[in-house]
Amino acid sequence: VFSVSKKSYSLPVETEYPGTLVHEGYIDDEEWGPFPIGFSFSFFCNNYTDFYVTSNGLVMFGSGSNVWTNTNIPNNSIPNNYIAAFWDDLIVHSTGAIHYKTVGTAPNRKLIVQYTNMAFWNSPVLLGTFQIILYEGSNKIQTQYRSIIDLTNPRASGNSATLGLEKSNGYSGVKNSYNQADMVRSEKAIAYTTDGCSYTFDNNAIYDGVLLTEPTPRAGITKLLSPANNSITSFDVNFKWEAAPNASSYNVIISTNADLSSPIHTSANLTDLNYLYTLTPDQTYYWSVNAKNSNNLVTWTEIWKFTTSSNPPLVAVPQELFLEQNDQRTGSLLFTGGDATTKTATITSLPAQGALFQFDNTPITTVPTDITDDSFRFIYKATGSTGNGVGNFNFRFSDASGTSDPATYTVNVSPAGIPNFLYASKQSNRVEITFDRAMADPTGKHLQFSIRDNGALVTPQSAALKSGDPATIIIYSSSPLNVDNTIEVAYTKGTITALSGGVLESFSFQLAGKKAQVINFDELAAKTYGDPAFTISATASSGLPVTFTSSNSTVAGVSGNTVTINNSGSCLITASQAGDDEFHSVSFQRLLTVNKANATITISNTTQAYTGSGIAVTTATNPVGLPVKVEYDNADALPSDIGAYNVTVEIIHANYQGTASATLTIIDDVSPVPDLASLPDITAECSAAVSTIPTATDNYSGTINGTTTNPLTYNTQGTFVITWSYNDGNG
Repeated sequence: VFSVSKKSYSLPVETEYPGTLVHEGYIDDEEWGPFPIGFSFSFFCNNYTDFYVTSNGLVMFGSGSNVWTNTNIPNNSIPNNYIAAFWDDLIVHSTGAIHYKTVGTAPNRKLIVQYTNMAFWNSPVLLGTFQIILYEGSNKIQTQYRSIIDLTNPRASGNSATLGLEKSNGYSGVKNSYNQADMVRSEKAIAYTTDGCSYTFDNNAIYDGVLLTEPTPRAGITKLLSPANNSITSFDVNFKWEAAPNASSYNVIISTNADLSSPIHTSANLTDLNYLYTLTPDQTYYWSVNAKNSNNLVTWTEIWKFTTSSNPPLVAVPQELFLEQNDQRTGSLLFTGGDATTKTATITSLPAQGALFQFDNTPITTVPTDITDDSFRFIYKATGSTGNGVGNFNFRFSDASGTSDPATYTVNVSPAGIPNFLYASKQSNRVEITFDRAMADPTGKHLQFSIRDNGALVTPQSAALKSGDPATIIIYSSSPLNVDNTIEVAYTKGTITALSGGVLESFSFQLAGKKAQVINFDELAAKTYGDPAFTISATASSGLPVTFTSSNSTVAGVSGNTVTINNSGSCLITASQAGDDEFHSVSFQRLLTVNKANATITISNTTQAYTGSGIAVTTATNPVGLPVKVEYDNADALPSDIGAYNVTVEIIHANYQGTASATLTIIDDVSPVPDLASLPDITAECSAAVSTIPTATDNYSGTINGTTTNPLTYNTQGTFVITWSYNDGNG
């Protein structure tokens, strides 16, 4: 049985925070610190407020270390007193960096240490990006692996690394693994929880969707689509991937080496989400896509393996989805191989938790059920229990070549995200509070907040979401505030929640240190693919200049105040004002929708002669060469029988749309051929009769008996001519 072993890559939604830079660019065997944790953290019953970072995958307490040779746990030789997310002889790659950041408000803060684009010393093997997170109060530790790049090399999965915790004396600790392969993979999280002075670990923890960014954020990780990992595919390969946030361009890299060394081909900078390239049949290849941001900083993606074939089997591709409780997400079912006929995707089992819907929101409540969307999209809504795999379901694909084995779509549901306070700003009639995620409507809940003006309480009058900025709640005051005074805001836990349902925890009085400002940014009219670039404008109430960014430059890119349309789809255009010594930063988002362009279809060869085989019309598109889907009487199969068939043709393209219809008429224009070119004469005395009816062979009806209007019996002498005709019923 053929199977695809690696799920399609899909991170949970990530909350982005600007990171504090420890180091950027190539370096080997280095240590840095101390850096502030931001709160008191208990590690094996010892309290620490500072930490150290090493380039070899350790976060340490008390001191750092540049030791590159990993040891088992416990081991009393130095280093000790560490958290080993991935202790090996690592380097920060030339495209990599290390950052840290403390986020949230007491008593629920967390320290994030992030290693980006790490690799191995003196080796072409790439490792990837991972994090170490310390949680205030619970003293929980989580190590998580955002992307592990080289899926074929055991070193990248841990076979020469130490994972775990070691106490300060080196005589005890918690070993997760030592020089053991298959211990880490993309999207895996390991949680170390404590009862005070000892730890236990969970290798199946829920990934915490956080990400540290740079002043110009790196592109997100590209989700590869096809050819799927470990798949067999046609040698005319259509490489496909999903758009990555903040990506300006992509490079496709193809190699016969698992580490992508000595690539046989590297594409130019691409803005499309697919790339056609012809390879040699019956050869194994490796591929990946690097995403670049506007500063050409590179974000790596996993390396996938595939084999080319002239007759690839049809295989359903396993995939994975992350989302929060009460959230919903659109996914697409994927396949590889099969023949050229239309594919059907079928749900074969339902999730134990949550619910599945067709892309048009029709519930899927029984199985088997075919997916109705042409791109095999579906919607999953997270309800019920949380945990990894709680929403799993199975699916398969079929075409004229047969039906694939079922594959599993893994659905991981985390608890509804708890919003974290980021900062507050002030104006003469309000305080604005910005959180790290979109918030639910706070209307009517203003008395859960408290405002102080130079220490004197001011009664809140109302609450609302800030227009264009769903992560900011405005608390209006019942009396004017003096913006030159010390203005503070606090919250007592009540019913304020994130949009996803996570309940806001209490926070003590926080300083609203700068003035709030407002951006005026008009709605953006819908555009069509192919429209020319256009300019946008927005103003800030502070009078400071406004800049613009796009959430998805694959759809539309922004340079200055000029928007260039790259593909159909939608993206958020954000107008931002960075603030200054007087005003806090502010942003305002507008949705830009880019519709598909209309294309025309010409259908010809609509009257054709019967051949006994399937008959197709001829189609052409303007623009030329667009892929189309053709159906005959609402079916994919080519008609072969004589008759009239309704033909519908639809353009299947990311940027163009169009339909056309016609009637295909299949006729029989070939006359029957007599089996005997001439018939023998009949001679008799007194009377004669025809005893054998002549036959003919027809290309449609087969054997046909002749018919005549002449008598078949004669009782008088003479010479008579009998004329036979052959009618196949089709003219």
